[in-house]
Amino acid sequence: RAIEIGEKALGPNHPDVATTLNNLAVLLEKQGKYDEAKSSYERAINIWEKVYGPNHPKVATGLNNLAVLLNDQKKHEEARPLMQRAIDIYMAKLPPEHPHITTIRTSLHRIDNQIIWNTRKEKNRIKRGNTGNRKKKRR
Repeated sequence: RAIEIGEKALGPNHPDVATTLNNLAVLLEKQGKYDEAKSSYERAINIWEKVYGPNHPKVATGLNNLAVLLNDQKKHEEARPLMQRAIDIYMAKLPPEHPHITTIRTSLHRIDNQIIWNTRKEKNRIKRGNTGNRKKKRR
């Protein structure tokens, strides 16, 4: 309802509407409504990109939030480029010691580690499948 009111009063591409969409996405995520949350994050990001341009910190915030949602759903490969883009924007716009950069850098490392772990796990699964998964005989 707040989004409808905001869109009527301010227009559908107003940055305040994007902020409301982002906040709604956070709530939807906490309720486990991940598809709806993803859609709200994406709409917020699109509005911020139209209003501020693709390299604005607001866009980075939305990208980070969407990446965290995807990562929590174990969609690490999908989350990683969004998180990378967010940190690239922040690094270009904020001082290097800014907490957003530190936080996203940590999140990016976690995603990378999860991707590495999943790749190793998959290789081991394939390897076991190719060897027949037989137990060795004792001598």
